[in-house]
Amino acid sequence: MASVAQRAARPDVPAIPDGTYAAPDPRDPDTCTLWQVTGGELHAWPPRRRWAPTMPKPPAGLSTEERREQRNHWYAAVYWPWKQAVAAAILADLNHAADRFEQTVPEEERPDAVLRRALAHLDLPRVSSSHTDRVDQEQRGRARTAHVMVTAGLSYAAVARVFRVSKSTAWHWARQGQRLVEQRKESPGTVAAIVAALTVLEQEPDLGEEEPPAVQADEEAEAAGFAATAARVAGPAIDLGAILAGLDDVAALLTGLDDVLADAPGLS
Repeated sequence: MASVAQRAARPDVPAIPDGTYAAPDPRDPDTCTLWQVTGGELHAWPPRRRWAPTMPKPPAGLSTEERREQRNHWYAAVYWPWKQAVAAAILADLNHAADRFEQTVPEEERPDAVLRRALAHLDLPRVSSSHTDRVDQEQRGRARTAHVMVTAGLSYAAVARVFRVSKSTAWHWARQGQRLVEQRKESPGTVAAIVAALTVLEQEPDLGEEEPPAVQADEEAEAAGFAATAARVAGPAIDLGAILAGLDDVAALLTGLDDVLADAPGLS
């Protein structure tokens, strides 16, 4: 394999369009060499097959520097001119070189077929349609809930804190939820989703983050759409203050119930 220094000093080898090609060996025209080109560079086919000339072993007794000089000279005088000649032969008639590869190599031994067999041996897990449907359904649920929160008056920052995502993601989810309601006529969600969100928000301080530029630019434009959707699908107006007050009453009731259970004989 050529060293970094040898590659840096190598002459330019013409770039070839990606594909598979066959070309005669410049030193032996009766030998057909096979190539796979990726990224414009020639790679011998099949893998680990060497078509290029092999450098002879250096004479005994040479120092490290002398062996390096001999190697560099061989690459410059033999290897790279040979590689340039192969590239030139392919570029002289790309279609003929590609057709010759297909005529020479059986279909089951071509790169695509070899890759398919290699992937099959890996036994990669297959994603079932039921799993895909479940993931899609969960995402639709998140989108609908985000849309309900926004139409109820919550900010994108608040929605983002509930789902523990970025505000940009919350904004996109809310838009997706709006499309689900308008285009697919799905239910926009439940009051319970809003109550759960508000319960979380009561315990978390306002992060004081600035809206992303994309959200700032589109938030007002989307407001009218959210309001129109809310007017069509919403039931009675939601009194957020009453919901929060009700949560406080429930908490107080549970605290009193704990005291009763503690004093009751045989229950503690």
